[in-house]
Amino acid sequence: MSIGVAVPWGRLALIWCAAAGAALLAAWLPARSFARTPPAQGLAG
Repeated sequence: MSIGVAVPWGRLALIWCAAAGAALLAAWLPARSFARTPPAQGLAG
């Protein structure tokens, strides 16, 4: 008797892409606003 393992590659790829997209968005949005702040103003606050 043999036991096979079915890996849902399509679903795993979809989840991985969604997680990577969320991580990029979570890093990009704050970086965009911090890039507009002058360094002296950011340090003063």
